[in-house]
Amino acid sequence: MYKNLFTLSLSLALAACQSQSPTSPSSSGKISLALDFAQWQEYPGEERNQLARAAGPMEISRIDIFVLFDKDTIARTTAQIAPGTNEFEAVLEVPIGAERRVLVEAWDDQGGEAQPVRAFRGVQAHVDIQPNVAREVEVTLYPVPVAGQHVVLIVGSVKGAAGTSGHLVPISLISADSLSGVQFDLNYDASRISPVAALRTATIAFDTLASNIVTSAQGQALRMLLFALSGERQPALFDPTEIINVDFRVNADAELGTQSPLTLSNFTVLDHNRNRLGVLAVAGGSFEIIRGR
Repeated sequence: MYKNLFTLSLSLALAACQSQSPTSPSSSGKISLALDFAQWQEYPGEERNQLARAAGPMEISRIDIFVLFDKDTIARTTAQIAPGTNEFEAVLEVPIGAERRVLVEAWDDQGGEAQPVRAFRGVQAHVDIQPNVAREVEVTLYPVPVAGQHVVLIVGSVKGAAGTSGHLVPISLISADSLSGVQFDLNYDASRISPVAALRTATIAFDTLASNIVTSAQGQALRMLLFALSGERQPALFDPTEIINVDFRVNADAELGTQSPLTLSNFTVLDHNRNRLGVLAVAGGSFEIIRGR
C-alpha cells in the first residue's frame, strides 16, 4: 500500500457533543483523519496478460466525510481542495458514542476524459467517539469500480517467523457488478514462503475454490479460481470484502528482515453475463520475515 500518496495535511475535527440542547453541558472529542490513497495497476479485461499501466489518484479536489451509526448517517461534511494544494480543514458535530463508521469519499472532479478513475472510497469501522479524547483514525481509500468496466482486487500484508505456518494472507474484492467467476494468480517468492492452502471465506456466494501452483513471469504463483457449481452469481460488493485467505508457511531458512512481495496478475473476471471485466490490482502486498517462534 502506498501511504499518503499526496501527503495530505488533514485537520478534520469531529466535535463530539453530548446533546443538541443549548442548556445541556457538552464535551468534545477530536478525531484526526489520516487518509491513505492506494495505488494500483490496471489490467484491461480484453487483454488478460498485458499490464496497461500503473496508476493512482491525479488531483483530489473534493472530499466527502460521513459518520455512520448502524445504517444511519449521523453527520456529514464536504471539503473543497483548491488546485495546487493538499490541505483542507473540516469540522462537524457528532454525537458521542461507540461503533461509529467513518466513510470518506474523494473525488477528482477536475479529471479529464482520459482519467478512468475519478472516485475513491474508504471506510473505517468500530470508531469510538468519546468526550475529551483525541485520536487518529486511518482510512485507506481505494478506487471505486465502475459497473461494466472493472473490479478492484486487493492483497494484504502479513508477517511471520522462519519455520512457522498458519499465516493468512487476505485477498479482498470490490465490485459494482454481480460476478459469475473470478480467476487470478498470487505471485510470491518461493525461496521465503510456501502456500499451504487457499481458503474461501464464508461471506461470498461462490461455493467452489480451486487452486494450484504454477510458474509465472514473477517466479512462482498460486492460481485460484472462484465460482459457484450451481451457477449462482456473486452480488456486488461495494466495500472491500475478503473473498480468499491464503495460508502460508515460512521456509525454515528464510532470512530475518527480508520480504516477499505479494502481487496479483493473470486475471479473468466475468460478470453475470460472462463478459470479461478489467481489474484494478492494488499494489503493496508483502510477507515480512520477523523474529519469533
